[in-house]
Order: sequence, then C-alpha cells, then structure tokens
Amino acid sequence: AEHVAPRAACDARAQTQWERWWNHVEHQCGPATGVRTLFDVVAMPLFGRLGFRAKHPRFMPGSATATLHTPGGQTVALLLRPWSERTPTTWRDATAAAGQAGADWCCILAPPTLSIIPAAGHASRRSLDLTLPDALHPASLATFLALVHAEAFDRAALNQWLAHAATEQARVRAD
Repeated sequence: AEHVAPRAACDARAQTQWERWWNHVEHQCGPATGVRTLFDVVAMPLFGRLGFRAKHPRFMPGSATATLHTPGGQTVALLLRPWSERTPTTWRDATAAAGQAGADWCCILAPPTLSIIPAAGHASRRSLDLTLPDALHPASLATFLALVHAEAFDRAALNQWLAHAATEQARVRAD
C-alpha cells in the first residue's frame, strides 16, 4: 500500500473526525448488533464519509446489499454482513451483489473488517482487507483513504495497487 500513497497525509481535524466516528460505532455496535443497525450506524456513515452515494438497499436475513456510486459515475456493490462474520458463501454473495449492481468491485463490510474485491473477470480470489480501527490510525489513514475513497475508484487506484502487488508477488516468486 505504501506504493499507492507513499507521502500521503491527513490533517488532524480529519483524523479526529474519523476517531470520533469509530468510537461511536464501538459504543453502539458489536457481535449482537443486527444488520439494519450496522447499516445505519456503520455502513452508511462510513461510505458517506468516503464520498459514495448509496442506492437500492436490500435487507435479507443476515445480510444487506446496496449499490454505491462514486462522484465520477463508477458503480461499486456493497455487501454488509454481521459483525466479524466470514461465511463460506461470502465470496459468492459478493460477486452476485456486484453482478446485480453492474459493478466491477464489491465492498464487503463485516465490521470491524472491510474487504474490497474485484468482482468481475477474476478466477482467483483477490482482496484488499482492512481492519477498523487500525486503518484509521494516524500512520495509516491517508493510505486507507487513497485506496478506498470513492475518488480512488474513479481513478482506478485499486487496479494500480493490484497490478503492483501482482508484479511484486511475481518478483518474490522469481527469487
């Protein structure tokens, strides 16, 4: 990730706002919190702060989906799961949500974990996995925002990061 935003920095006010938001989440939510509450307290404030607009929320037993739009017109799917839940069907459900939304990317939020997956055209499972509040720490917030802000999807920052990661992985294998 340091290759994406090596010198990125956030101002102290933004840092404080993110910390305040996460403190509210930790006080309101946990493993027993229902999906609708997670949607209202965690998902919508998070993705709103990241510059997305959400449409078409759908609630099912144990999950929710929505279509996220960036300012530049990109579509990203959202799959919300209960706190810390990672089921065997998560990947399939994420690619299905992306297909329904017409999106190439899907954000899987199972607080405190946010995973971003390329949901179209990949046979292998690749993802960017971030843990809150670690990603909101002063040393990592700027990189977090560089990778997951709505504008990052408009400028293909994740595509660049994945390409760099694949190159680095190939270099390590060659050694």
